[in-house]
Amino acid sequence: MIKPEESATQETWCIIAQRSSDIAQRLYQAMRAFCEAKRKGRKRCTEMSLIRRVQCNLMAVSILANLSYNKDSLYFKLPVGLLLRSCLMDTIYALYLHGMKAKEAEEEIEVMNKDYVKSLEERFDVYKDKVAGIGFLAEETRSFYDLGCEDTFIQYLTYDMDGEKLKTRPIKNKDLRTAYDERPGNLNIASMVEYVKTNTKHGRVVNRLNAYYRYFSQYE
Repeated sequence: MIKPEESATQETWCIIAQRSSDIAQRLYQAMRAFCEAKRKGRKRCTEMSLIRRVQCNLMAVSILANLSYNKDSLYFKLPVGLLLRSCLMDTIYALYLHGMKAKEAEEEIEVMNKDYVKSLEERFDVYKDKVAGIGFLAEETRSFYDLGCEDTFIQYLTYDMDGEKLKTRPIKNKDLRTAYDERPGNLNIASMVEYVKTNTKHGRVVNRLNAYYRYFSQYE
């Protein structure tokens, strides 16, 4: 016999699965319309890349929620929470870029890329230790990391004094911007939310997104 609380939990997972799938389908239609459009600048392409990532993550949420309907719901609660957090973060990123002119948005994309490369470098040792547990040698991991960064982010990188190890260039945000204006000095979720609230008409929307983002950040 299914207990009342178990039935309620199953109904919740069913709602999550259906709504995630519905939103993902709407985003897919938006991306199709974008692909058919003739004008595609870097700003719009980046926004669509973020939407594409949200769409993929929502499909993953829908799949996990469907699995949770028939199995132990707690098993998938953590990954679903992290996926939803990622969706909210990417949506805030997209709103931040959307409120800017094309030139400003392109500069902010450079700032985001620079910060991302710096984050990869700071977390490399943690990831290296984790993959070592599944059979990768430290030298192999370093080689794969360097090759991947060189292929994608070489403009933000340089080598150390020995010429052996990649490291991020000492680039400041102001070096990537032609003007400071109202853009935040340091980019993070809080500063992007504040910018959207102050400079666009999406203040109420970004406030709600941020509230949910902070909630799901507890899953990290």
